[in-house]
Amino acid sequence: MSLNWSDLDWPEIQQEAVRDLQQLLRIDTTNPPGRERAAADFLAERLREDGLEPVILESAPERANLVVRLEGSEDLAPLLISGHTDVVPAKGDWTHPPFDGVISDGYLWGRGAIDMKNMVIMCLWTMKLLARMKGRLKRTIIFAAVADEETGSHMGSHWLVDHHPDMIRAGSMITEIGGFTLHLMGRTFYPIQVAEKGQVCIEMKARGDAGHGSMPKPKSAVIQLARAIELIGRKTLPLHLTASQQDFLEHLSEHLPLGAKQAFSLLQTRWADYLLNVLPESQSGPLRACLHNTVSPTVVRAGDKENVIPAEATAILDGRTLPGQTGQDLLRELKALVGDHLEFTMSDEQPPIEPTNYNTDLYRLMCQTLQRYEPSAIPIPQLLPGFTDAKAYSRLGMQCYGFTPLKLPKDLSFTSLFHAADERIPVDGFKWGVKVFTDLVASYAGIKTH
Repeated sequence: MSLNWSDLDWPEIQQEAVRDLQQLLRIDTTNPPGRERAAADFLAERLREDGLEPVILESAPERANLVVRLEGSEDLAPLLISGHTDVVPAKGDWTHPPFDGVISDGYLWGRGAIDMKNMVIMCLWTMKLLARMKGRLKRTIIFAAVADEETGSHMGSHWLVDHHPDMIRAGSMITEIGGFTLHLMGRTFYPIQVAEKGQVCIEMKARGDAGHGSMPKPKSAVIQLARAIELIGRKTLPLHLTASQQDFLEHLSEHLPLGAKQAFSLLQTRWADYLLNVLPESQSGPLRACLHNTVSPTVVRAGDKENVIPAEATAILDGRTLPGQTGQDLLRELKALVGDHLEFTMSDEQPPIEPTNYNTDLYRLMCQTLQRYEPSAIPIPQLLPGFTDAKAYSRLGMQCYGFTPLKLPKDLSFTSLFHAADERIPVDGFKWGVKVFTDLVASYAGIKTH
């Protein structure tokens, strides 16, 4: 029997989705090594219960990617919804064990609760419910649960694009980081990711004379490298205002009190860096990252004996490039800052993403859906300083968005939960997101939801 949207028992669906998220959190998919096969098998079992036929594709033993499709009746560009099942290591001190899926104090705790097994379950339930409304879809919907996003997507979405492009080819794609509550100055904003920075790995190497530790060398490799790292930490690279970030600032300031509006308008001028230096770090950090190319030292290597001054010292830099910028542009800015007496090697560059026009039917539907479920919501476009599987899917010409709707309390710092100890998600906020996300996809597929 085919169900109507009005027939769905949402309290029961939302509770089942919470239980599924608990189960998925209990599957340890720490990457490295990944081993996402167990997660893919769990998702496949739940999809088959509603008559779906998922395909599991391994890019290597235990590195599993799941793809499932629901065909629409009309010749409309398909929509791909995608989430990654791998998680980063769960280091640090946790209030609750990171792979137990504990519910406490209104939150579901665990590695992957935010990044991003929550959306994987939203996608799972969207497909299950669309299958129950079979025969009503006008647009084909594809769900891909992929491996390896946390180490570059080479065994996941990039592998699918390279080896099975026709299984995932779509007009538009939705993945993580967007649609969450941003409380600011009494307003309730909901950023929607429309663009994201690029990424490049840079090796920065210093050379100097080796020697005995008892005879300090002011120009040793370690000291040269340390001076360069100190400059990177103290200075910013040149300011660049991209189209997507300008839209973000304009939409944001449009709804802020006059004083804040004037301050945010300065971020679109040469006074931006001055303002960033006086704002609290919680506000200036994300803004600074979206107005500059950046490098962060993440690995430092030098020496192997305490009484020997090494001849080489190396730092690995995580470089992020704004739309319109390349790795070579970043390298020129970096050399201008620290000097070109060091050696630089770039690798694994993935370009930024910024469409010429993000204001599509799908984007407008995201805005309308958010405002239907929260009338005070103010949707705004967002440039993401991080990395998502959109890097891979954009290679097939897809219009990529980040939209994982979550209703968050004012006292929860959403961005601070990524890759941190005590990662958690509010249970009620997740339940809200399950319905909002399903409504969005169902509406875009041609099903009447209201």
